[in-house]
Amino acid sequence: MFYHGSKGWYCRKCVSFRRVLVEDVLNTQLTELPYVDSEYQLGFSLTKEQVAVSKQIVKLLLEKKNILVSAICGAGKTELVYAAMAMYLKQRKRVAFAISRRQVVLQVAKRLQRDFPNLKVIPVCEGYTQIVDGDLIVCTTHQLYRYIQSFDLLIIDEPDAYPYVGNDVLQAIALNSCKGEVVYLSATPDDSLLQQVKQQKLYEVKLCIRPSKRPLAMPTCIYLPSVIGYMYLVNWIYKCVQKKRQCFVFLPTIRKVMLWKWLLKKWFEVEAITSKTINKEEILHMFEVKQIQVLLCTTILERGITFEGIDVVVMECEHRVFTESSLIQIMGRVARGVKDPSGEGVFISKKKCLKIENCMDYIRLNNNIAFGVEKI
Repeated sequence: MFYHGSKGWYCRKCVSFRRVLVEDVLNTQLTELPYVDSEYQLGFSLTKEQVAVSKQIVKLLLEKKNILVSAICGAGKTELVYAAMAMYLKQRKRVAFAISRRQVVLQVAKRLQRDFPNLKVIPVCEGYTQIVDGDLIVCTTHQLYRYIQSFDLLIIDEPDAYPYVGNDVLQAIALNSCKGEVVYLSATPDDSLLQQVKQQKLYEVKLCIRPSKRPLAMPTCIYLPSVIGYMYLVNWIYKCVQKKRQCFVFLPTIRKVMLWKWLLKKWFEVEAITSKTINKEEILHMFEVKQIQVLLCTTILERGITFEGIDVVVMECEHRVFTESSLIQIMGRVARGVKDPSGEGVFISKKKCLKIENCMDYIRLNNNIAFGVEKI
């Protein structure tokens, strides 16, 4: 895959990522980590299930094992690795927290800075690349190219998400940044990760219950022709707003998101987020402080975003952009709060789909594991 151009040798497989010559020195020289106060402060207590999983993760890492943490949406995956992160940092070892999407990097970095107040937590992603060294690095998986053999502990959040999943270049870059152990955090691990578990290259730990002790919300499935389905959507939003609740509306394309923003803004406080939205963080903050009633979005917000007491509807579930994994993740936005663990999820589709049935089976199975019986 190597080609000799006018400036030297480079890899054609990586050129769409960034053209880097073989002779280039890529490594960001991280300073030696001084002794840091790695104690974390949570505004709540971990549940006994979370504590058990956290201890299991630490034990496996001490045995130099790589780990897959399979935890349902809203189970507190990030907090599960706090003890492990603190252990490595206390030993003056380097830790990185890598995430596929930029907006989630900023949210997680903010949370980690709050919970590890004595650390210098540095987000490294598009628009945040002036400072790339700190006590704790939180970055997109793309930015790991800066750090060759730099980290003793690499935590990869949602490795089944685009663009990391199925991207062997990104995966190679990630593994090349780590000289120690890797921990994958996922609610919906893909076949590649599960195969590594079978081959004992990864050791799996599971958590099937949320801190709220409430089951995963089961979606209400509505099967209607397209036009009638959108009429149902408008009525559903109206009822939601009447009850003074906020809602996410997932649509399959950017064009439909922008069309429905234009239509709905006549009656509701509505905003939209797609991959082309420039001020994503500003809109999310407005939603958080309840200045927005309805947030329209593509699958860009299917994971990693947490708000309490919201309702969610997915339009055109039969569309190819919605996969079994994405539907599970979207339903994971519902009823995940501690103070307000309420919410309703609705799937609107023109026809029955296997991915909808599989999503419901996943929710049913995990509720059965957690509670012994299905609770909806």
